[in-house]
Amino acid sequence: LDKLGMTVEVCSSVHVALAALGLLASCLSVMVSTVLYVQVSMVPDGALAEWTSQLHHALNAPNSLFILGALGMTFDYAWLGLLAHGWVKGVGSAIFFAIGFVVAGYMYWKVTTTTASLMKKSH
Repeated sequence: LDKLGMTVEVCSSVHVALAALGLLASCLSVMVSTVLYVQVSMVPDGALAEWTSQLHHALNAPNSLFILGALGMTFDYAWLGLLAHGWVKGVGSAIFFAIGFVVAGYMYWKVTTTTASLMKKSH
């Protein structure tokens, strides 16, 4: 901590904030997913296209919340690695996760743009 020029309180506060962000966003992702799952099961088949077009932002919320939660946990992990093992291993662990997020982010972008394109064509 002395090498980083930070107090224990500052380091602990960063850890708590990142861990809380990860946990809160992940829990909200599950809660919103559950609500949407229950509600879509009650939508008549003929109204499903209208339901999805009216709620397209809400349908994306679980994905966005999950990504936010995963990022919060990843940055917390990298922060703890930085504190415990120094810059090389702390930043190294962050780079390892960043590569995974780039791959997942590309897949997410590709799937969402393809879905949006198909939804526009169907109307």
